[in-house]
Amino acid sequence: MSASFLKTFYIFLLLSLLTPGINFTFNNSSEIGEPKCTETERKALLTFKQSLVYDFVMLSTWTNHLNNTDCCKWKRIQCNHQTGHVHLLDLHGNYPYTPYLRGAINVTSLINLPYIQHLNLSRNYFAMSYIPEFLSSITNLRYLDLSHSYFAGWIPSTLGNLLQLHYLDLGQKKELENASIELSLIYSKVSYKAMKHGIYSKSKLSYGMYKQG
Repeated sequence: MSASFLKTFYIFLLLSLLTPGINFTFNNSSEIGEPKCTETERKALLTFKQSLVYDFVMLSTWTNHLNNTDCCKWKRIQCNHQTGHVHLLDLHGNYPYTPYLRGAINVTSLINLPYIQHLNLSRNYFAMSYIPEFLSSITNLRYLDLSHSYFAGWIPSTLGNLLQLHYLDLGQKKELENASIELSLIYSKVSYKAMKHGIYSKSKLSYGMYKQG
């Protein structure tokens, strides 16, 4: 048997043994390469959490531990699988039963979550605080539910700047003032913008009505 044949045989054998290892490495690289939430958005969520009193179970995964830095894996959050940006935040409670959030909501930190499309803060207890006008800065919002969370005062007309909004529920009891008038203005404003941009069919707004009493 010639030396060149043996050399070729051993090279072929070596490549056969190494191939599974090479594939395994590529597979792992693919998993490692999946997008994670950005540092800015992770910090924004932790800042938002600090402003609230909450049931431990509700936000138990929202931590700053070294092995838990990917907020896309936290409970009540969904991220875009391609970009890693947070696009859904579902923090609905079950007030008066647990779990639910309490306190005066500090929504300014959510400005650093500009890609959110779905925000649900319903059935919590926000201590008769005002609905934050900063919500109108989250311009990608398509779904907003603040119902039965003990907000008080006027409904900010700036919510009418949310052109992408498809669903709005602000249903409370008697806490919000001039509710029906403000809702009509918001609805008209969003509808007018939608028609102006030729996307009325995509921006039809549904909203929760108020029950006085």
